[in-house]
Amino acid sequence: MSWKENWSQASVLVAGNKMRQPQPFTSHLCSHTMRAFWFFLVIVCVGLDHAVHGQSSDNTALTEQYLGEAKALNLEGKYEEANVKFRKILALNEVIPSELCYHFAETLFAIGQFQNSKNFVSKYFELTGQGGDNYDEVKKLEGMVDEQLTAIRECHRCSITGYRYFPCSTCDQTGEVEEECYYCHGHGIASCPKCNGDGVLISANALGGNDYHTCDRCEGNGQETCPICNGETTLTNICPTCSGFLYETSKDLCDHQDHPEDGFVVPYEFEKSQY
Repeated sequence: MSWKENWSQASVLVAGNKMRQPQPFTSHLCSHTMRAFWFFLVIVCVGLDHAVHGQSSDNTALTEQYLGEAKALNLEGKYEEANVKFRKILALNEVIPSELCYHFAETLFAIGQFQNSKNFVSKYFELTGQGGDNYDEVKKLEGMVDEQLTAIRECHRCSITGYRYFPCSTCDQTGEVEEECYYCHGHGIASCPKCNGDGVLISANALGGNDYHTCDRCEGNGQETCPICNGETTLTNICPTCSGFLYETSKDLCDHQDHPEDGFVVPYEFEKSQY
C-alpha cells in the first residue's frame, strides 16, 4: 500500500471518529434538567388542580351544612343565630343558591334589617325569575318588606334603617360640644412665633457681634393670646356623637308611634338622619 493510500485511510478514520464523538457533558445536563423541570411542572399543576377542586368541594359541603342549620334555626324562631349561619355561607365566596336568598331574606326581615331583606328578595328574583320553587312565598315577603320600608320613609321618629331616635346624650341636643383648644391646650396663651417665646430678637451687627431688641410683637413677654381660641381656652365643635343632628340612633326598631313616656317627642318636621 502506497503512502497516499495509507494517508487516505487514516483521514477517513479521523473523520469517522469526529462524527461519532460524544456530545458535551453540559448538553446532557441541560437535557436532563429540562425533563426534570417539565415533570415538576406537571406535578405542581396536578396538585393545584386537586387542591382547588378539593377546596371547592369542601366549601360546597359547608354551604349545604350551614344552610340546613340556618333553616332549622329559622323554624325555631332563632333568627339572630340563623343570621350568623347565613353570613358564614357568604364568607365562603361560593355561588349563592336561590334557596339561600329566600331564607336569608326571611331572616333579615325578622331581625328588622328590611333594606338588606329587600336586597336578597331582589337577588332571588334575579336568579329564578318567576320559576323559583319559593316564588309565591318570596312575593309575599316582598310585599311585607315594601310595607315596612314605606313606613320607615314616612316616619320622622327613626333613621332610614328603621331604628328609633333618642336625644343625644353627649351634647344635650345642642349639636355642639366645648372642647379644649388644641393649640394652647386650654391655657389661652401661646408662645410668640416671632421670638419663639424668648421675648428678645437677636440680629448680627457690622462689628460681628449681636444686637438685642425687645420683641415688638409680644412686647418682650414671649407670649401672646392664643390665635386659635382668642384666649377663650376652648373651641366649639360639632358634636362627634350625633354630628350636629341632636339625636342618636338606638338599637330599638321603631314602631312609628310617639312615646311621650320616654320624656321626648321628635318634632314632625325634623329631617330624617342618614344614619
